Amino acid sequence: MKTLIKNCNLVDGTGSPGRNADILIEGDRIVAVGNLTSDDAVIIDAAGLVVSPGFIDAHTHYDFILGNKEDISCLIPLLYQGITTVICGCCGISPAPAIPPGYREQKHFFGETFSQRKWPPEEECRTLDSFLNMVEENNPIVNAAFYVGFSTVRSSVMGFKSGKASDEEREQMRALIRQSMEEGALGVSFGLEYVSSAFADTEEMIYICSDLKDYGGRISAHIRSLGIGMADATREVITIAETLGVPLQISHYAPFCDEALPEFFEGVGEIDMAMERGVDIGIDLVALLFSMTTPNEFFPYWLFDGGVDKAAERLKDETIRKEVVEYLTTAISSGFETWNTLLPVYNQIVVIGGTANRFAHQLRLFNFKQPENLSFEGKTLAEIANERGQGDEPYEVFLDLTLEEDFNLYMCVSLSYEGVEENTFDDNDALLKTALPVFQLPFLSCGSDVIGGDRNSNPGLYAHFPRFIGTIGRDWEGFPLEEAVHKCTGLPAKQFGIKERGLIKEGYYADLVIFDKDTIKERANTANCTEKPEGIHMVFLNGQKVVEDNEYLGEKRYGKVLRKFE
Repeated sequence: MKTLIKNCNLVDGTGSPGRNADILIEGDRIVAVGNLTSDDAVIIDAAGLVVSPGFIDAHTHYDFILGNKEDISCLIPLLYQGITTVICGCCGISPAPAIPPGYREQKHFFGETFSQRKWPPEEECRTLDSFLNMVEENNPIVNAAFYVGFSTVRSSVMGFKSGKASDEEREQMRALIRQSMEEGALGVSFGLEYVSSAFADTEEMIYICSDLKDYGGRISAHIRSLGIGMADATREVITIAETLGVPLQISHYAPFCDEALPEFFEGVGEIDMAMERGVDIGIDLVALLFSMTTPNEFFPYWLFDGGVDKAAERLKDETIRKEVVEYLTTAISSGFETWNTLLPVYNQIVVIGGTANRFAHQLRLFNFKQPENLSFEGKTLAEIANERGQGDEPYEVFLDLTLEEDFNLYMCVSLSYEGVEENTFDDNDALLKTALPVFQLPFLSCGSDVIGGDRNSNPGLYAHFPRFIGTIGRDWEGFPLEEAVHKCTGLPAKQFGIKERGLIKEGYYADLVIFDKDTIKERANTANCTEKPEGIHMVFLNGQKVVEDNEYLGEKRYGKVLRKFE
């Protein structure tokens, strides 16, 4: 079947000015671009509309849903907003290669944060190859490329054990990464604020990833701190990439609190200097004011030394519990950098800044299962503490909820800036506008960091790319249309080594978005997270029209697994 898109404003993903052109699709490829005619093609008149490459989401955790043999239709909203390819396995966390004890420890630590309903089957996660085969059999809704998570690899070999890896453990981890590269991984991702990546020091990470360059691999890094300590954390991952001689992508790179702004700009300077030395570096950033993850991230790492069950035992000890409450309150209040004497192989850097009271209003909790807690769904920690009659003890309540729900909660947390106290989950455009110079960095691509699919807790599932192009780019005059599209298409394709996608070019795959540049805009917000965007008329995935006028047309799923060597 042939499709001819006529009379469009072609914005090809390179950043070059748009031009009037026609595009001929045959099968899953773009076969011609120019002034075209056809006697046997379906004609689409795109006069007055932009045609761009399909959007590439530079940072996601959808691999846990794509690997679920149950319904994955919760990811259809990605297509509504024009996303045709997602980068998975970020933040050091991937479903594979996960073998006992790592699979079970990660499943307990992250719970349903990433998997939405249940984790992919353990037997399918032993190798990256078996996992990707399962995703292919599921017929993914979008294209997906995969990092292998360093935390996954380390916990598979060591469990949730702190301290230096032995020589034997180092070789086992190195072999798992080598095997995963041979099976199609993009490279290795680090989640240095999460167990068990956080247990590794810089030298260990360099050694275990020392074969990456041989496979053309790359690294993606959620750095050790996005708050106080951000500059040192940036230098660490630059050192890793520069030593290995591989490209580096720094994930969701923005300061978590205003106290860290000076270090953020220092970190950007470090990136500039490294790029001048020849280090290949990209960053990505979300277009919304808050992020989602497991609240287990905020506990001191030593709590999980030996596993989640050990953490539960420790929290039942009144002395340790008091220490953890003091840690949370003090760390949040001061945003200090702390040396964790119980884990001497690395420095634990606290990421939080601002007042403890402010943070209690910024942490919203989800995924309650106990009947007595169901009414707390989606409420802030401050609200829950007040309802429990412990308004002045929010972190005591936090520990109680964690134990009651077996560490299986999920959270949204807003950025922590001065003046943000009570009202933290309404979109604060004035605050986000202060980040325009960051969005304008030429090496910044768009990544949503949306977790899960049907919790209705983050508008980014429906809104992210229309917001990036329409609100930030057009309405706030952040960047021209062509640059906005480049940051969503050609740039991430280059940063992640995605072949024959991200540009409108003869021979490339026909992943395309047809939209109105004057009306493209998000409609979802924190009050209603499931509103479809405006201005997107059609979406093509591998040559198939899958969305038209905000309706999903996919009787079949047309996404593909993108193994690095293919």
